[in-house]
Amino acid sequence: LDQINTSNVHTLQPAWTFRTGDKTGFFESTPLVIDGVMYLSAQNGVFALDPVSGTQTWKFETSGSTRRGVSYWPGNATSPARVIVSSQSRLLALDAKTGRMVQEFGEGGFVEMDAQMQSPPSVYQDILIAPQTTPVIKAWNAKTGKLLWTFNLVAQPGDPNHKTWESDR
Repeated sequence: LDQINTSNVHTLQPAWTFRTGDKTGFFESTPLVIDGVMYLSAQNGVFALDPVSGTQTWKFETSGSTRRGVSYWPGNATSPARVIVSSQSRLLALDAKTGRMVQEFGEGGFVEMDAQMQSPPSVYQDILIAPQTTPVIKAWNAKTGKLLWTFNLVAQPGDPNHKTWESDR
């Protein structure tokens, strides 16, 4: 902690710069560094980089990726680690080593969420919990992509609390 201080901070220089090629001018992805690989998303794709050199390891081309980053599922005895990200209204599972879609997840590597996400899903054990741009939270199995549950943030018809809501939105 004492290596960088007010007397030497002005001498710092960037170690490397990586350009995603995204032309939208909007980038707020928080990178994840796991097992010596940096993962991040931009509007034009998902990237794996060497965090020391900034060299690209792989890129998955897509549009409308989750703006705020990706999630990581470490895998299990029968499934390799995955990078989880959304593209438009689809939740994608990418092989963490290759960047290719994991075919056993959903329909050839994706599930349809019926809404977009701004932030990456939370990972709890083998569950992907995804916030959406609608007042709904959904959870999927990280290995198969099977929908596990849906939670409506607005009480729906049939819910005893529905009568307390002013509208169904």
